[in-house]
Amino acid sequence: PVQVPPASAAAEQQAATILAQEIRPVEKVEALNAFAGAAYASNDYSGAKALLMAALRLDPGDDMTLRNMALLLYDMGEKDKALQVAATMRRTDFMLLRELKR
Repeated sequence: PVQVPPASAAAEQQAATILAQEIRPVEKVEALNAFAGAAYASNDYSGAKALLMAALRLDPGDDMTLRNMALLLYDMGEKDKALQVAATMRRTDFMLLRELKR
């Protein structure tokens, strides 16, 4: 069995709580991104990734989530994957692409 770091387990629980709420899907995506931002700010990259993955399962084409995931992957050292994620965005974001090319 795979050992889940406590931060990821907490993030998965937070995602499940948000997903269970009786709010519109777009509000769930916004909440998941907000909690992912808090995890990112506290250097909990695995927790942020878990929350963003939950948001992408809900809405795979959400540009805000894709942008956040691309920046997170870049900071995690997965630069090629970050560029691939950014390329799936509906709107091209040159500021993001410039950052990811560094």
